[in-house]
Amino acid sequence: LILRSYDFKVEHIQGKDNCVADTLSRLPVEGVEASGLEKSGKPYGTHLLHVRLQGCPVTKGELKEAIKADEELQKVKLYMEGGWPEKKDLESRWFPYYEKREELSCEEGILLWNGRIVAPTKVRNRFLEMLHLGHPGVRAMRDMARLHVWWPQVDLAIERFVKGC
Repeated sequence: LILRSYDFKVEHIQGKDNCVADTLSRLPVEGVEASGLEKSGKPYGTHLLHVRLQGCPVTKGELKEAIKADEELQKVKLYMEGGWPEKKDLESRWFPYYEKREELSCEEGILLWNGRIVAPTKVRNRFLEMLHLGHPGVRAMRDMARLHVWWPQVDLAIERFVKGC
């Protein structure tokens, strides 16, 4: 009964083409030689980023370019690299980032908060469109966003997007 309010689109994706689900469904095995991931020497965050970008409405290149062009996110990156000022010295528009400063990271030029992509202004509507596929409603869109993407007032943006649908 609860699910009747949703419009589902069921697609079969073969396991070999759905590496995220396949990888996440496997338990670690003890006593096995280090994997290519461990031997690569690359930080795990880099590999997490590749997983996060699968199914993303923008390419990695588009995302990097949008972040470079986004003055707000460039300022956040500067604060991350050079240190954050005291909260009392910041304008209020920086508060959402300041509150999350300990969990912000940058992988390959892409800003992340707790593993979620911090979406630049230019591509936020594309994320909203992706989250709204199937017209899931506000609550389901918020839940999905909380797994994949973040920006200040994302919940408000979702509400407005759904109302405008």
